[in-house]
This record gives sequence, structure tokens and C-alpha cells, in this order.
Amino acid sequence: GQSPNIIKHLIAVGGAMRSLAAHFGENADEWELAGTLHDADYNLAPLERHGYAATEWFKEHLTPEQERAVISHNFKLNAVAPEGNMGWCLYAVDNLAGLIVAATLVLPDKKLSSLTAESVLKRFREPSFAKGADRGEIQACREVGLSLEEFVAISLRGIQALADQLGL
Repeated sequence: GQSPNIIKHLIAVGGAMRSLAAHFGENADEWELAGTLHDADYNLAPLERHGYAATEWFKEHLTPEQERAVISHNFKLNAVAPEGNMGWCLYAVDNLAGLIVAATLVLPDKKLSSLTAESVLKRFREPSFAKGADRGEIQACREVGLSLEEFVAISLRGIQALADQLGL
């Protein structure tokens, strides 16, 4: 099975993707599913197969757009570039979700409901905070015409909606 931390990450990314889909007037269920599955094979398949394995496992449930988004979120390793709003949003939000969870965990009450987009942006600008969250990848939100501020606000709302499932 998958680790509890990865499962939480999948839920968070799915929630952010649902919110982003709504912003773009796209199919929220399709976007959420792409987000929820994007790391399903993490640690269960070799890193260079990461993304491909998940799309093979869930092939009958995925559109070509979802497949491409899941595979291309591993762009750095597989050189399959994201395409379209779904692909670029998944690529950018993968690291943002980690930053949002990390920013929640340092709050006194550790509650997503207490986190503001402003405090996420402040943490974004602290290179030593959540070092694993690739700021360059998060800034790929510009590929879909969103400023960092808009992208953080929209994604945060989607993750906050799933606070109960995340236990945060």
C-alpha cells in the first residue's frame, strides 16, 4: 500500500486541482482525479517510470488529457512537457501542496482554516522553509496565465475544503 503521507498529498493535490478546474470552467471531477492519482505509484515504481505506472494501473478510468498530465508532472525526469491547463496546473500545484501543508504544520493550531494565502506567499519567499518544495515548478502557474498570488489563493481554497480528510 501507499504511505499515509503520500495519501494525504494525493488528497491535497486533488482538492487543489478541483478548485483550479472550477476557476477555468473545466471538469472538476477529471482534474481532481488526475491530482489524486498523480503520485499513486510513488515509491512503488522506479522513479523513471513514475507517472507511467500510475496511468497504466488506472488506464480505463483516464482520458488522454489526464494521462498526459499525470505523466508530465514528472517532466524533470521524463522530459514529457506538460500541456494545457490541466497539465501545467498539476505540475505547478504538486510542489505548492507540499508548501501549503508545511505552512499549516508550523501554525500554532495546525489548522488549514487558519492559513492565509498571504502567509503561504511569505513562506514561498523563505528559501530555507520547506526546501523540498521547488519554487520554480510552482511558478509554472504562469503558463496558465495565473499570477503566483492567484494560484496560491485558488489552490489553498481547494485544499482547505478537504481539511477534515487531511486531519488539518
